This record gives sequence, C-alpha cells and structure tokens, in this order.
Amino acid sequence: MSKTDWKKILIPTDFSEGSREALPYAIGAARETGAELTLVHVVHPLPRAELLAFGVILEEKFLMQEAQKQLTKFRQREVPAGIPGAAVVMSGNPWQEITRLAAEGEFDLIVTATH
Repeated sequence: MSKTDWKKILIPTDFSEGSREALPYAIGAARETGAELTLVHVVHPLPRAELLAFGVILEEKFLMQEAQKQLTKFRQREVPAGIPGAAVVMSGNPWQEITRLAAEGEFDLIVTATH
C-alpha cells in the first residue's frame, strides 16, 4: 500500500504537548492523501466499588461527556476545517482501545507521538 492509498488516519491524543507534536504530521498526511482524520481520546475507567457503583457510573458518564466536549473543541481548534473526520472518546485501557478502534475502523495509518 502506498501512502496515496490512505483513506483513514487515526491520531490518539491525551492532550499532552507530546501528543500535540504528532498532529501536524497527521494533518499533513491527511491533506496530501485526502484521507479522513480521526482523533481518539481514551478515558481510564474509574475503579468499581460495589457500594459506590451508582456514583461511579454517574462520574464516569460525566467524564466521558467532558472528554467528548474537550476533544471536539480540540479538533475544531487544531484541525483545519477542510479535513474530514471525527473526534472519538472511548473508555478503557488506552493501548487496547486504540488498537481495537484501529482494527475495527480499518485505519490505514496511526500517527502517534513518543516520549
């Protein structure tokens, strides 16, 4: 597969400076190939406590909603309007959820930063 065949690009973000440094590369690849650019953020689930389960569930729902708002604003602010794609928030172990999304979504490229 050549880079001109890329149709879907995935970029995980935890909103850190490191993950922001990968964004220009993903944007450049999306512009060059016309690919969709999907940002993903994974929220760590809260530990379950039997007596507090209802409160934990409500708190986790709130965290997911807030993360979606933050990721949507981040995408609007950082990704040029002409680049199609989405902002996806998931809950779980980041590497597992990102890997699962990449496979299920049939992404052609994952752009991620390293420390």
